[in-house]
Amino acid sequence: ETVTRMSLEERVRPVLYINKIDRLIKELRLTPEKMQETLASVVANFNELIDTYAEEEFKEKWKVSIQDGSVTFGSAKDRWAINIDIMQKNGVSFKDVIDAYSDSGKVEDLVEKAPLADAVLGMVVKHHPPPHVAQKYRVPKIWKGDLESDIGKSILNCDDNGPTVMMIVNMTIDPAAGPVAIGRLFSGTIKDGQTINIIDSKREGRVQSVNFFMSNVREQVGQLSAGNIPALLGLTEA
Repeated sequence: ETVTRMSLEERVRPVLYINKIDRLIKELRLTPEKMQETLASVVANFNELIDTYAEEEFKEKWKVSIQDGSVTFGSAKDRWAINIDIMQKNGVSFKDVIDAYSDSGKVEDLVEKAPLADAVLGMVVKHHPPPHVAQKYRVPKIWKGDLESDIGKSILNCDDNGPTVMMIVNMTIDPAAGPVAIGRLFSGTIKDGQTINIIDSKREGRVQSVNFFMSNVREQVGQLSAGNIPALLGLTEA
């Protein structure tokens, strides 16, 4: 509940992934009908949190629904997941899920028909807004600067051509490359070799290289535009 409340307070649109469905089958031995009742109850309780903590203008439009695909069920341990889109596209039912656990060999077949990554990523792409849409309503809530300034307007519009504004949220150490600064680029474009102002340390820094993480693999890309999550090398003072 705490994480949901904090996300809604910062105007993060929710989707719902319900994990450990395998336990409903193996431990509780629920029928397909009883499983659907249990999951519907979880969804209803989650929507009550949205009703409680979301701002009035977002309450109804942000409620999740099994029918529209904003709810996904699965087992992260066993690497499968389903939602209405996957069920319709690949012909998977709750009965298929239960049958998969009646024979351990069939779980791998379920993973083939309903891989976890496809279901979760598909849900996120379908229901989460792109940065240029989300920043318009999120920035007034999370940024205390002047929204009428040139920088403020650029951040609101996620403007690639505006001043470079990036929030560093994590620093990691690469044994070969040194410090890696990771964060959200709200405005502008960041490039290899670019000199930037580091606000907290009140110093300038030079971006050695602009990178992007694909899962746990860091790839050098040369430059990234607003809305992305760059990983920057060379900023020892960030």
